[in-house]
Amino acid sequence: MYLANGKADYVSQIEKKIEEIADKEKMAYNGAMLAENKGDSLAQSNINSSREAYYQARQMYQILGDTVKVGEIDNKIQELNSQQNADLQTANNLVQEGLSQITANNPAQAIGILTQAKNIYQKMKDTNNVNAVGKYISQAQEFIKFESQNAEKLKEKGTGIFRKKLKITGNRIFRKAKTAGNSAAAAITGKRSRNKRHSRNKWR
Repeated sequence: MYLANGKADYVSQIEKKIEEIADKEKMAYNGAMLAENKGDSLAQSNINSSREAYYQARQMYQILGDTVKVGEIDNKIQELNSQQNADLQTANNLVQEGLSQITANNPAQAIGILTQAKNIYQKMKDTNNVNAVGKYISQAQEFIKFESQNAEKLKEKGTGIFRKKLKITGNRIFRKAKTAGNSAAAAITGKRSRNKRHSRNKWR
């Protein structure tokens, strides 16, 4: 009808507008999909960044009026939240177990357990708990160092006592040997004197 009335230009403009809207919508969908894919790729390594990407995608889908995709993104965000809560509980339990091992004088085991908790907190970007667990690990390491130094001191002390006892025993043996030697020498001297007197009496 517009063509018949000589309004071809107007129709062309309408078609161009429709194409522009379609292009913008396509670009918006592409942006939303990119944000969603980013959220998917970060879900296992960085939960907070993944959640941010999902929220961005959700907002785009909402503007586009795609309620189905909005619902899908909501489910992904809920899964992230559940996983984060589970990871947090696991890390908290590991911290308690690690502290129990420190109390039970098992610092080496405590360090291993606390390191697992620290790694989980780092994945969650929980800086406060990362620093707190780091202090517990340092305390356990100091405890190991302290025990090692004490063991070395006891070893050195024990070696010193052994050497002292060995010296005392050696001195006693030396004194006994000297006394025995003196006694033997005295006995020999006495025997020689008696023999000498006996010889003199014989020739008289």
